[in-house]
Amino acid sequence: VYNYFSSKSDLLFKLLLSSIYDALKRGDKMVDMANAPLVESMVALSAHYFELFYTFRKDLWREILVRLFSGEIEQTAAEEISARLLAQFELLFEAAPSRQRHVDGALFARTALSAMMTQFIVYVRSERLVSDRDIDELRARFELLTSGLA
Repeated sequence: VYNYFSSKSDLLFKLLLSSIYDALKRGDKMVDMANAPLVESMVALSAHYFELFYTFRKDLWREILVRLFSGEIEQTAAEEISARLLAQFELLFEAAPSRQRHVDGALFARTALSAMMTQFIVYVRSERLVSDRDIDELRARFELLTSGLA
C-alpha cells in the first residue's frame, strides 16, 4: 500500500475522499426521499455530513483544509464535491412548499452550504468533543435563513 501512496497522509486523504463520495451518494438519496419541512430536511442532510466529519480525526480535517487552501489538493475534486452539495441544497429548496419564486435557488443553496461549512470549521477549530450543539447551531442558522420565505 505504501508503494502506491507517497505518504500516510495521502493514503488517509484517498480514504477520506472515498468516504466523501459515498456520503454524497447517500445524500442524493436523502434529498430524493425528503418530505419533511425545509429546515428539517436541511438539518437531516447536514447531520448526515456531520457524521462523516465526526468519523475522521480533527487533525486530519485540519490538514486537508490547509492542503486545500494551499493548492496542494487538486481543485477538481473540491469543486465536484462543492457542486454536488450545492445541488442537494438547491433541490431541497426547489421542492419546498414554502419556496418563494423570487428567491434564487442557487443563491439559497450557496448560503445554506456556507452555513454548514461555517459550522464545520467551528467544529474543526475547537478542541471540544462532538455534541448536539453543532446541529442545534446549524438548525438556528437554517431557521434564520428560511425565516424570510414564509
